Amino acid sequence: MYEPESDQTDEAVRFTIGDVVLVAMAGFATALIVSLVLVALGIGDEDDLIASVIILVPAQYIGQLAVLAWIVKRRKTTFAEGLRFDIQPGDLFYTLTGLALQFVIALLFLPLYDLVGLGDSGQTIIDVAADSELPLIAMIILSLSAAVIAPVVEELTYRGVLLRSLARRMSVRATIVVSSLVFASVHILSVDLGDPQWLLQFGILIPQLFLVAVPLAWLTLKHNRLGPAIFTHAGFNLWLVIFVAGSDYFTSLQ
Repeated sequence: MYEPESDQTDEAVRFTIGDVVLVAMAGFATALIVSLVLVALGIGDEDDLIASVIILVPAQYIGQLAVLAWIVKRRKTTFAEGLRFDIQPGDLFYTLTGLALQFVIALLFLPLYDLVGLGDSGQTIIDVAADSELPLIAMIILSLSAAVIAPVVEELTYRGVLLRSLARRMSVRATIVVSSLVFASVHILSVDLGDPQWLLQFGILIPQLFLVAVPLAWLTLKHNRLGPAIFTHAGFNLWLVIFVAGSDYFTSLQ
């Protein structure tokens, strides 16, 4: 197992598990507030579900990023120094790693979905996008959210704050496993809890996201920066945008 090199900055800047909780709560609170505003404006009906999701997802990540910025400032550091938010030109090639990872996981789990009779992925935003004919502007917003905003914010949170917090207390193996389990588990918020099969969906979703998070954590520890993990994550999500959300749109153009 790869052993990361010691880093004096990690000793000086100490993020905590509580920081991760604050970021997660910020996303939830922002989504809740925006939802209430949408309802007040009459955009909360079932017919407006697409508009609601397209607005809510970016709002959630913006809320999380704002709290991350506050935490970093409170620790008297920067994203680059404290969380290793360092992107280099060569990191772009890791997008291909993410695409390959999505392909492998799809091959492993699609038969399981068929076996148990699940037609949805379990992630509300993906299922709404797949089952709806999205207008071009919605496709653009969804693409930016999935392939740009989400990878940056989630990597800062889970491979930045969480991973560094755990690495001070655990071995490399334990850090990778625990951080990956946390990353997979928090996605229960993306599952439609009103669906009678939500527990089954979540039970299948956890191992998929765990298998995604393990290489992301390993890459972060190996390179001691977030660039490779961000672009791998972006490639993984980009597959969903192109082959799931974009399928109806490109079909309509034909």
